[in-house]
Amino acid sequence: MSPFFIARTATCVFVPLLLLFLSGLSLRIFFNLWPVILTGVFVTVFRSFDLPAFSFNRDGFYSGCIYALNFFMAALASGIVFKTTSPLQIRGGLCRVEDALAKIFPFVKKLNLALAISLTINFLPSIFEYWNKT
Repeated sequence: MSPFFIARTATCVFVPLLLLFLSGLSLRIFFNLWPVILTGVFVTVFRSFDLPAFSFNRDGFYSGCIYALNFFMAALASGIVFKTTSPLQIRGGLCRVEDALAKIFPFVKKLNLALAISLTINFLPSIFEYWNKT
């Protein structure tokens, strides 16, 4: 394993756990992510076996585990952000980023990316809520 890979994976694990600690949210948030865990297990199992020969693929297993870990940590980080930040604050932050980018690339302001991204981001908690209900 390369040092870059180890650093990237460590960051992927450390940042969401730091956000969880700093936010003061309970560890119950892990239980709300059971669909993500299930998806990660599903992907890992399918990457672990070569279907024509039905033989175990160690590289596929490792890549599946890394995928599952990254997916889980990204879902954890987004869950923390959604529980601690209002949709209006998310849009305001994205507008500030868009304004900074527009100073360098003026066409960015015409695209109104902050609105589109904030609408998309704010829709994600609804998806997880319906997923948990199902």
